[in-house]
Amino acid sequence: MNEVTSADRELFAEFARRIEAALKDRIEGEVAAGELSDFAFGAEELASLAQEGAALLPARWPSEGGD
Repeated sequence: MNEVTSADRELFAEFARRIEAALKDRIEGEVAAGELSDFAFGAEELASLAQEGAALLPARWPSEGGD
């Protein structure tokens, strides 16, 4: 099995930050336009989960399956 490195963790954390920023931009745009959709209500939760994901990476990558 391959070990997860600090670079892997930072890459995932950056990915999570970008997801969060994109979702927040979308929500703010919809609020400003007065067109808040159902999507926006789940977006903040999804962004939060993405951030938490960076801290939840396993100590090692699985040896089989997945990408």
